[in-house]
Amino acid sequence: MTGAPQALAPRGRAMTPADPAAEGSPPSLGALWQALDTVPDPEIPAVSVVELGILRGVEWDATDPLLLVVTVTPTYSGCPATELIMTPIRDVLAAAGVAKVRIEMRLAPAWTTDWMTAGARRKLSDFGIAPPGAAPTPSASSPTAKPSSA
Repeated sequence: MTGAPQALAPRGRAMTPADPAAEGSPPSLGALWQALDTVPDPEIPAVSVVELGILRGVEWDATDPLLLVVTVTPTYSGCPATELIMTPIRDVLAAAGVAKVRIEMRLAPAWTTDWMTAGARRKLSDFGIAPPGAAPTPSASSPTAKPSSA
């Protein structure tokens, strides 16, 4: 996902509730994105929920500065792995020092493979799964092209 912040947590340290850096101020969004990048997709553990592009947003609530709002768009609206995704997201955020989390499911716009990172595509290939490519554009000679109305 190209929109994820690139700020990193201090090297070699995990942000935990007992960590003095976590006391008094919440962890940075960059550190939280980095932590969330460790949450594997339950169906394809070679890629993270961040790399897959289903994690769409992480922000502190405007009215409650201690509430973290996480936006997730499942790969399809009936995805049976939704709860298997939510639990490790909550666990990772709790370990990072976030006490209050609200996970919002957003079904529109629908998830698309365009949201996957290049790294996710490489990992899928390494895992033995053909990564999705760009959708072909139908041409006039294509059997799937709609006839023009003349």
